[in-house]
Amino acid sequence: MPYKVKKQGDEYVVYKKDTGKRVGATAGNKEALRKYLAALHLNANESLESIDEESKGLWANIRAKQARGEKSASKGSEAYNKAVTAAKKIKTVKNKTTLSEIKQKLAMQKHAGVISEDQYEKRLKLAEDEADDLKKWMDTPLKALGAEPTNKLTDPAKPLVSKGSEDGDTADDEVIKPAGGSENIDLQSLKASQNEVGMEQSLENVMIGMDATWDGINWGDVNWLVTSMAPGAVITFKSPILGAKTKDGMVVLDGHHRWSQAFMVNPLAKVNVVLADASTLTADQTLKAVHLAILAKTGASKTKGPKGGNLFQAGDTNVKEYLDRCKIKVDPKTGKLSEKGVAPYIAAVMQIQNITDPIAGEAAAIKRVMQSIQVCAGKQIGSAPSRDAMPQADGDSSKPTNAIDAKQALDLLATGTINYNPPFKSGAAAPVAESVHKTVTKMLNEAIKNKK
Repeated sequence: MPYKVKKQGDEYVVYKKDTGKRVGATAGNKEALRKYLAALHLNANESLESIDEESKGLWANIRAKQARGEKSASKGSEAYNKAVTAAKKIKTVKNKTTLSEIKQKLAMQKHAGVISEDQYEKRLKLAEDEADDLKKWMDTPLKALGAEPTNKLTDPAKPLVSKGSEDGDTADDEVIKPAGGSENIDLQSLKASQNEVGMEQSLENVMIGMDATWDGINWGDVNWLVTSMAPGAVITFKSPILGAKTKDGMVVLDGHHRWSQAFMVNPLAKVNVVLADASTLTADQTLKAVHLAILAKTGASKTKGPKGGNLFQAGDTNVKEYLDRCKIKVDPKTGKLSEKGVAPYIAAVMQIQNITDPIAGEAAAIKRVMQSIQVCAGKQIGSAPSRDAMPQADGDSSKPTNAIDAKQALDLLATGTINYNPPFKSGAAAPVAESVHKTVTKMLNEAIKNKK
């Protein structure tokens, strides 16, 4: 907006030309007035058309001073303080700054000659790249992002993660609905959202008969195993498996080891699950959204790989190794402890298949496990990433990877504050404006060339 200036005593007083309202005053010399007007024009977020002839002359004068190599205003001087104050005012509106406004400011700087055409193009590209970075990350499959996927986010993009309610669309980041109550679901209707499941975590408990109090299941209880191996049996874990309805079907988000352990016992069983609703998203998009929720809550989304190799690639010898490690031996007929007995899993298989020979019983048990692994491995979604790319919302475990559990992550996603769905550009304005603040401060300091 154009200004008019009046000399009053030893000061120049500046007024808005259209309203006559006083804007401020500066020391009564033309150099100080020119600097003051420069700060006003840079801070006012005006279009190029609003820069009057006096301000254009000011920038020409500044360029001339730069060419003469005159020193910058000293820190603490009136000129320096005015420049910094102008830049700070720009920073205070950073959350409202849009990409178009940033382009406008950069165009003003180019027009005034403070930055070159090349600098203008580079800074504009930087602003656009930063604004688009989160979208690019969300568009990249977890398979391609690999281990520790949130580390692939640039620093300017990370603050955008919690700006879902400020991206210009209040509903776009509320499409994931929190999980309701637990329900018993056919095990085979649940798909794995990762292409690796730790062999150790999946086979050890079941094959060696562990009394897994953390799961609420005693895998060494032969009677429980026999009952759970019946078609249509329900396997109930202390903590339900957490899944989601997605475009790829019902997938496991948290609890792949419980899911696979249940398969080792009975692929035809039902299992207790709580399901979130992400039916408008793919499984990959949902997993990345969980990553962002963990990042927003804890400051990092750490991951980990499988233990003992990949269950989906296990062979007969792997299964036998775990059965041989079983320290609990039971009589296959009675299920009671016996030093000359067999592993509880073998005993259960012998009972349901009416096998009396322990060697034949072991062979039958290994065959059953291998058939279960084949079925289990066939339940992966096509886009399933490796284990070390998966979000680890395991804050409720004894040794958590991240200090947030899966339900908390999904509840956070339901608030709409996590920015996982487009649009992203409006939300990207905050960090970009921060960089613009720094750039403008630097340019103002460069522009003020005056001997004090």
